[in-house]
Amino acid sequence: MASGVFHTGYGIRINLTREDLSNPGYKGLLEEITQPVGQRPRHLLQCLTDYEGGQCQCALDGKSPWMFVRRQRAGGRVTWVAAHLPLTHAATPRESDKHKAMNERIARTAARHGLDVQTEARSEDGRVITDVLVTGVGAASAGKPSTPPSPPTPSADAPPKPANATSRPCGSPRMTRPH
Repeated sequence: MASGVFHTGYGIRINLTREDLSNPGYKGLLEEITQPVGQRPRHLLQCLTDYEGGQCQCALDGKSPWMFVRRQRAGGRVTWVAAHLPLTHAATPRESDKHKAMNERIARTAARHGLDVQTEARSEDGRVITDVLVTGVGAASAGKPSTPPSPPTPSADAPPKPANATSRPCGSPRMTRPH
């Protein structure tokens, strides 16, 4: 379980071990982040490791980079912890067959018109798999990712991702204090 998350709406890091969540200026923040996922945007809370550009082990194991917050009892006290949301949809066999047929049709049609085609293409960081990637003149490409899309664009005042972000297990947040 993680002790910190990134709030995509406010562009802030949240430390669940601190009473003020390391954000004393945000009243009602705990109530907001502990709402059921069905009552808030699914992409509201992001894994800190994923946000910082690292490869979170939980996400690599097939979970989404999106998080929810819940209570956990440990040693007779209640603490707040974050956990990864599952991927939202698993294809049924019928959907899977249709999906494969559509991917094959797109690949054949693009190849017939002289375009470069890759199936099950991975992004450079390995976090997104595109079903069919079609590359045209001037390296222009189009494709539909089969993994969840990138997070929403953070607000203009959100801190940038560090260039030297490293891989670490989920639950070991690097918290920074506002200046």
